[in-house]
Amino acid sequence: MRDAGVKINKGACPLKRGLLRVALEPIRREEGVVLETTKTATKGDKHMKTTDKYIGLDVHKDSITVAIAEGVRLGEVRQYGKISNDLHSLEKLLPRLGGEKVRLHFVYEAGPTGFVIHRWLRKREIDSIVIAPTKTPQEKGPRQKTDRRDAEQLARLHRAGELKAIHVPDELDEAIRDLTRARSDAVDDLRRAKQRLKAFLLRHGYRYSGRADWSEAHRRYLRDGARQREDGAARSAAQGEVSGCPLGSAPNNWFCPWPRKRPCSKKASWRSTTRPHDSTGSTS
Repeated sequence: MRDAGVKINKGACPLKRGLLRVALEPIRREEGVVLETTKTATKGDKHMKTTDKYIGLDVHKDSITVAIAEGVRLGEVRQYGKISNDLHSLEKLLPRLGGEKVRLHFVYEAGPTGFVIHRWLRKREIDSIVIAPTKTPQEKGPRQKTDRRDAEQLARLHRAGELKAIHVPDELDEAIRDLTRARSDAVDDLRRAKQRLKAFLLRHGYRYSGRADWSEAHRRYLRDGARQREDGAARSAAQGEVSGCPLGSAPNNWFCPWPRKRPCSKKASWRSTTRPHDSTGSTS
């Protein structure tokens, strides 16, 4: 149905005949009533002045190397410099990189510094991603790896859209993850300590013949043996007898790594004796 008040010229083009509307022409839903108009981007629109900058960060424990890639495809990729690795220095950096009409896109590799920078940027509604170092595209052949080159490469690849972000857990998930990792590390340390102790005892001729290791009976066996060692070492120190061993001459000495060939003819402090005596009585 044609709108009223629109004059149609049958010999004109479709635009002049009213079949196609001009972008700035009001859209009429009813006769004589303008309900809405279409919006077109003008040359002075603020959205056309917004630019993008891609910031590559090479993060270390004490410093951050910053590189900037302009938003256009063949734009300049330049080195900004180094800043200290703290949030105060990063906050001072933001206004120097751009103003209100500049969109910043940060990228850095995951590492021992964690996700503190990423969370700080996201709280300020600044685009930021964290990538895995093993997923970064690398050029073939030998290359010179420096902090400046790494930062520039991150900025350039982020602008090209060739980087894939990893999942960054929130603070609660990371706390639970740290707890489980700490428990796993403690269990591994305990197992290694038990294995070292059993190997040490077996190397010196002490073998537990019970059914289960590290049971209550096994622990009692270890306590009794350690008590015998302490009593023997105390008697040896009181008598002043040292038979080539700095831990004394107790017959049930557990942790004595020195061989017992024959008693030493000299009397010396067990603290000053650091090496076993040979068969002639002189230190080797």
